[in-house]
Amino acid sequence: MAIYLDHAATTPLAEPVRNAMISAMMDVHGNPSSIHAAGRKARSAVEDARRRVAGHLRASQGEIFFTSSATEANNTAIFCAARDLGIQAIITSPTEHPCVLNTTRYVSEHFQIPAVMLDVQEDGRPDLNHLA
Repeated sequence: MAIYLDHAATTPLAEPVRNAMISAMMDVHGNPSSIHAAGRKARSAVEDARRRVAGHLRASQGEIFFTSSATEANNTAIFCAARDLGIQAIITSPTEHPCVLNTTRYVSEHFQIPAVMLDVQEDGRPDLNHLA
């Protein structure tokens, strides 16, 4: 089974997803960080979604983070890798989205981690000779 994750802002919704979203928008409107009944209901819905996603990915629930955008997800992944994982270098390419390039530049300077800008071929593929 293939999962295509690059529809950007044009992803068509599968009917079960659309129905779940409509239900959530109509019935679950509390702040999941609040302790009142609506907040607890929202928190329960978020945690149920986290559990379900983790199950589909065979991951632990603690490995699932929901973000508001791809930019936030990229920033979080790059920043936390630099801050928490002791990475020695970052390899990226000029074809990356600006959120990746800008965060890489910041992390490289802030954490003194070398950032390598990998050459790409005319067709956009990484230059494996440069990578070697």
